[in-house]
Amino acid sequence: MTWMKKKVFLTLGGLIIFLLIIFEFFIVQAVTDIKQINQEVYRQRQELEEKFLAGQNLRKTTEDLKKLEEKIPELNFIFVEENKELEFITALEKIAKNNSLTQKIELDNNAEIISANIKALPLRLYLSGSFNKFTNYLTDLQKLNYYINFDTLTVNNAQGTNKSQELSGETLEFFIGGKIFWRKLNI
Repeated sequence: MTWMKKKVFLTLGGLIIFLLIIFEFFIVQAVTDIKQINQEVYRQRQELEEKFLAGQNLRKTTEDLKKLEEKIPELNFIFVEENKELEFITALEKIAKNNSLTQKIELDNNAEIISANIKALPLRLYLSGSFNKFTNYLTDLQKLNYYINFDTLTVNNAQGTNKSQELSGETLEFFIGGKIFWRKLNI
């Protein structure tokens, strides 16, 4: 091989090595940097989407809170207020009388403490009369502003009744057990 051919091969080899070095240091590095920038942009986009969704949730939560705040005065009426237990009992007696039912009310002082000023008082109602009058009683009871949480309902034949009285619906005994919520007034 002649010196010229060797020189051409060496020059070409050097040029190829030079181009490979340029390719490695500049182009490969630029592609790596572009990939890292792309990953960072993608991560920041995800963070922005999460922040946007959090902002949307905050907006919805704020709107829900405003709706609940509007209902607070309405919720104040569901409690039997301190020293107003007689009003509640009178309301129950009036409903029973209007529906021609005999009623016995037991309001237990053994309360379950819900919070510092709210208690759940056990309530037991014993009623006797017709089934239709009893359903009317329940309808009227539901119209009261007070929140009453019933968990027991029992229906029995009244003692000393005959079959014809049972069919006419005049002599059933009802037991309703549950809780009312009593609230101590803040002074």
